[in-house]
Formats: sequence, structure tokens, C-alpha cells
Amino acid sequence: MKYITIIALLVSLTNAWYGTGHLLVARIAQSILEKKDPATYKQILAILAPLAKDDASWTKAEGKHPMTECATFADDIKFKGGMYQKGWHFIDTPMMDEGGKISDYNFTADEHNITEVIGALSNWFAKGENYQESYEYKTIMSHTYKIHTEEEGASTAMRLLIHYVGDIHQPLHATSRVNHEYPEGDKGGNAFPLPAKDGANELHAVWDSVIYEFTGYPKTVSN
Repeated sequence: MKYITIIALLVSLTNAWYGTGHLLVARIAQSILEKKDPATYKQILAILAPLAKDDASWTKAEGKHPMTECATFADDIKFKGGMYQKGWHFIDTPMMDEGGKISDYNFTADEHNITEVIGALSNWFAKGENYQESYEYKTIMSHTYKIHTEEEGASTAMRLLIHYVGDIHQPLHATSRVNHEYPEGDKGGNAFPLPAKDGANELHAVWDSVIYEFTGYPKTVSN
């Protein structure tokens, strides 16, 4: 299966974030796949289908265009049993603007980051060597919903992958400022306060929303 196709498409088309940005990126990727690689697009839809069929309460945002409309799933589930993947959305590469050594600060990177996760999930879909041994596979399979099968796990994993490939190209998902003011890191700008507007009140959210332009997570269900 050409799952690398979806990664490459999302990589090249990233724009705004928050819900709107993820939806736009996924919609463009869907459109390209429909035209240039319909077989892969159908395979993605087939992987997405089981969770929507077996536990629709987790896919309320999805309608006739699930590849696009599932793009916010990874954020939507954080406070509904999905906190296990909170750290999978980013890689906090330290940016030390005051110099020094990382050992001078109390900074600890997440053990499992987005680059590891994208590789593990891609290997899962490709049925690569030892794919069932990855931390990500085991974690997702231990957090499946009503039906605990690999098919259900893969249905969740595809939704996560579509989201993460978008996340990694937002600069504040790939760095953390580390200095004497933020010895533990500024968490990709999440710890840097800014004036609040429409729920965006720190640097990460303001960047995500394109300077307050696209805040929030719009309703997406298609007719």
C-alpha cells in the first residue's frame, strides 16, 4: 500500500492549524488522491470504516468525507480517553536562545515523539517487520473502544496519522524554547502567554490559529 503517498501529500500542503488548518490540508490531500491514486484513497477509507461503523460516538465529526473530516480526531479524543497520545503530536527539540548546555536546565524531552510515531504507524499499515512490537501499536491496541481487534486499532491509528503528519509541520510542534525563564522548556509556546481571543491565549494557540484568524474546531459533518 502506498501510505507514504498520504504523508508526502500532507507534508507538501501544510498551511494553517487548529481545526480549520487540519481540515484544509486533509481535504487537499484527499482531492489529489482521488484524482491521482484512487486505489490508495479507497484503501484509506476502508481502514477508517470500522471505527465509524462499530462505535459512531467516536466519529461524530465525520460524514461523507471521512478522510478529511477525521483530521481533528486526535485532538477531539484527548479528553475522552485519548490522553495516551497527547505527547505524540510533537517533538520538543530544544532551542537554547541563551546558549549553554542542555544539562544546565531541567528539560526532559518526551520519550515517544511524533517522528517515532509516524514511522511506527506507517510501518503498521505497511505490515512491516515487527510492526506489532512497537510501543505505538501496543498502546493503541490497549486503548481500542468497543471492539478490540487490530482492524479497530488500525482505524484509530489512521485517524491519528492524518492528524500528526499535519502537526509536525507547524514549527511550534517541533521545538521548545529552553532558557533560564523556561528551564523545562516553553512546551512549544504553550507556556508563553499572549492576549486572549476566541480561546487562543498563548503563543502556540495564536500561531495555530494564524494570529487569531482560524480559532476553534468547526463542525464538519457533511450532508
